[in-house]
Amino acid sequence: MDSSRETEHQDHPETNVPPPAQRSAEMPMLWDEAHRSLIDTCVRHESLLELFLQLRRLADVLDENQTMKENDFPVFSTVNSLRHYDWTMCELLHSMSVPVVQSIVKNTFAFDVTNNAIKPFQLPSALLDGETPGVYVVGIRMKNRDGQFLNINELELLIDDMNQYTEGYEAYARHGGWATANMTPAERKAINLINAVDSHCGAQRDPNSGPCFIEKAEEVPRIKALIKTFEGMCDRSLDPTGRLYISQSPLYVGCSKDLNKRMRVYARHSVKGINKPLGLTVCILRKHNRSPELVTGCVLRILKKQQLAMAEQLVCTIAGSLIYEHGFNAVETGGAGPKSLPTDAGLKDNIKYIICGTQVLISNLKESLGEVDLRQRFLLHLDQASGEIVRLKQILKECQDEIQHLPSGQDYDQVLSDISSLVRNVRHNLKDKRDALKFWQLMFDIQNIIVDETGLGLHLIDQNS
Repeated sequence: MDSSRETEHQDHPETNVPPPAQRSAEMPMLWDEAHRSLIDTCVRHESLLELFLQLRRLADVLDENQTMKENDFPVFSTVNSLRHYDWTMCELLHSMSVPVVQSIVKNTFAFDVTNNAIKPFQLPSALLDGETPGVYVVGIRMKNRDGQFLNINELELLIDDMNQYTEGYEAYARHGGWATANMTPAERKAINLINAVDSHCGAQRDPNSGPCFIEKAEEVPRIKALIKTFEGMCDRSLDPTGRLYISQSPLYVGCSKDLNKRMRVYARHSVKGINKPLGLTVCILRKHNRSPELVTGCVLRILKKQQLAMAEQLVCTIAGSLIYEHGFNAVETGGAGPKSLPTDAGLKDNIKYIICGTQVLISNLKESLGEVDLRQRFLLHLDQASGEIVRLKQILKECQDEIQHLPSGQDYDQVLSDISSLVRNVRHNLKDKRDALKFWQLMFDIQNIIVDETGLGLHLIDQNS
């Protein structure tokens, strides 16, 4: 290989590629090969290019989700955005922090924020500045666990109570009230559990109203889908004791034209006004004398007025946060109404922060353009290698033709053996001559030193010989 070609190949960076994502006791939320592939896409690339190229595939996965179809859970708007608004999605994705994107995809958002492994975007002071539009993510951690969630033993208790809560709602709906003479003991037990759970909602309850977290029959399958997510995290082949805390949690993704105002809701003790599956999870854990904490962070600050809905859909997609995937979002994201339009002042602040402050957009685009260039050079070198293969095939064919025209009757194995022996002898003689050369070079150096010191030289070669 010539030196110029060696230089070309050296231009390709050598990176230490992380091993493929694997399920573990602390990371059980790797649902299938597609999810593992998505995680690998994020953590194995310094740029967001590959993830951007995967968005259409993610749209196909959503569109073909049979569970969502069976439960009449529409995702048309999200699929349409992912398929037909490439440039908008490219701009939005590249406006996000790469470590934050990786954390969202891995469902380790609460854990990573707690341990300062990622830094969500800062928000301007709510007192001094206007409304900040963008997208936020919510994860769950347990108090005094360094950002970790539950263990399997605790998850199984959560699942049991969540199942009973759905049974209690069905009993409530079947009998038209909280307590009737026709209720079975099992139904009364489930009704009592609802009251115990709802008492931890942190807000005043109307005694004449129904369960806080399931108000309609169509919401029951959504809670059951959340139960299925929690069940998927209970893999005792990874943790037979069931005592190891999990570093992942399901996520909730939301958007707002005023992130400061909206995110304050999650800091209150009351779960009124937050996503129902998330609120139900919090209240059941409180009933178990646990101390769940909601971890929120701004992950995307939009730059244009019409981007808010699509920004939420993008983050929800990479998080897999829909209730029929492995998250808390109980309806399709991106349902922004006319009252949620961002203000011009808020957009101006976002542009100043993203482009001039963090420079995250410029940095991410540089990384992606660099990877595009790298891929183009790889394809060029692949074409060159293909040309070399064609040339080598021709040489091999010529060699084959020459071999076929060699005179018959020759023992070519012996010829090859003789040539090999000759090569060995030549190499041996060459080694002897190199050793002799080193010796005479040393003698010559000594001779030079003696001449410099005495003006006389030594007779290195016997003249009589």
